[in-house]
Amino acid sequence: MLKVRSLLFATFLLPSLAAVADNAKRPFEGAWAPSAKDCADPTDGNIRITSGKYFEHEGSCSIVQAAKAGSVWTLSLSCEGEGEKWKKSVKLEPKGSGQLEIVHTGAASSKLVRCKAEQRPPNWPAR
Repeated sequence: MLKVRSLLFATFLLPSLAAVADNAKRPFEGAWAPSAKDCADPTDGNIRITSGKYFEHEGSCSIVQAAKAGSVWTLSLSCEGEGEKWKKSVKLEPKGSGQLEIVHTGAASSKLVRCKAEQRPPNWPAR
């Protein structure tokens, strides 16, 4: 009987726990801007990241892979916008107090601040 219970636990409960962990929000998900003012009045530097998408000025990307090394996340992206398609990667490092450092391949890093939900303009993608 104990073996049957153990087998049921391993078969049904463990995969459920793993799915919950996989679906947990990652620290870089949300809306980000170069400054708090830019949250309500977006600039080219605003981005929004969901569990599977990366939205930026004039384009959106599917997150193909997200890998973590220490506190740095590397996202491999497949993007499209304005009739073009491209692939790229970005490195993200969440910082304390609602900041995110971002490095696009071959570019200098920049720091962004997290936008609160009420600061985002109505046309900013939610998912």
